[in-house]
Amino acid sequence: MGDIEKKAACPKCESDDDRNFIFLDESDEEVPVDERWLLSYSDLMTLLFGFFVILYALSLEESHKFDSMVKSIGIGDKQKAGGNGKDINAKEQEDIKDPSLVLEEKVSELTVALETAKFESQNAKEQLSQIEKRYQLQMDKIKEQERQIQELIAKTEIRDQKKREQKAKLQKVSGNVDKMTRQLESEILSKKKIVAENQKFVQKNKQVVAENRQILQKNRQIVAQNQKISQQLQAMTDQNQDLQRRLAEAEEQVKKNKNANASKVSYVSVMIYWTTRDHDIDLSIKTPQGHTFNFKKRTHKGAKGKFVLDTRRGPGAEIWRQEELVPGIYEMKISLYSQYDNPAPAIVGGNISTSEGLLEVKKLSLTKQNRQKIIRFRVKEGEGAKLLP
Repeated sequence: MGDIEKKAACPKCESDDDRNFIFLDESDEEVPVDERWLLSYSDLMTLLFGFFVILYALSLEESHKFDSMVKSIGIGDKQKAGGNGKDINAKEQEDIKDPSLVLEEKVSELTVALETAKFESQNAKEQLSQIEKRYQLQMDKIKEQERQIQELIAKTEIRDQKKREQKAKLQKVSGNVDKMTRQLESEILSKKKIVAENQKFVQKNKQVVAENRQILQKNRQIVAQNQKISQQLQAMTDQNQDLQRRLAEAEEQVKKNKNANASKVSYVSVMIYWTTRDHDIDLSIKTPQGHTFNFKKRTHKGAKGKFVLDTRRGPGAEIWRQEELVPGIYEMKISLYSQYDNPAPAIVGGNISTSEGLLEVKKLSLTKQNRQKIIRFRVKEGEGAKLLP
């Protein structure tokens, strides 16, 4: 039996005896049925046993043994009373009955007892029949209860099976939930990383947008500068056309000089040129007589030299010419006056032309750090010009 017991009254029982059952919670054991009917049953069995013993005794056919037994009983009584029987009075002899009468009385008593036993036996049989009916009813009720208990146990097992299945499903679902939770956590971490990267990307995009705005502003400035440069290029184009015209005039002048040289006309001419835009290159010539010619001092009184061409913004050229071949040492100074908006080096070339021949000057590179170059040359009759170290 378990530690905890519970009395459960059967809902179908009608008497107090039918409620004397004890059932255990969730167990197949049951307390035995009340056995108080065994008391009446045992009394009945005892009476029946005595009755059959009497019947057996009456069925004996050896009557001589019975008579001898009676006689011996009578003789014994006499011996106890008087020894040899002489002292027994007549009254006592009258009181002595015939053994057959005594036996008849005994049989009559036994018959009455037997009838009584039969009646009691009949009553006992009826009680036994009632007890058996009640017992059968109790057994039927017990079987019904057992059936109900079995059904309850089956239902309980089914419910437990369902609970186990649900538990297994819950465990499986819990495992899936844990797995999904881990997946979600990993996805959240990856999304956080993506969000962080997106934030960095957005920040970079903001920086790029700011840089693009700056670039756009610069582009606008460049466009404005390009427009300005376009205007300057137009002006330069006009200057180039003018320069080409002047160069054509200079070439014409060179031809004239050659013709003059053929007619023994002497001269000295210095020309420089540059092709880089916006640069302003200045030429300065110092003659053997000590006269200095530049864009400020184009001519000198009494001297035959003069500036023929002066360009303020490149690409351009500058020309100095003297209508007489004066021997001596000349000094030619080439200077980078202004770069304007062009930081590139200025590449300057040139030549020295005399009535004796043409001397090319090696190209020079002028920068903001190296803004000036000085070239010295000697002019002799019959030899022309020669560069000096």
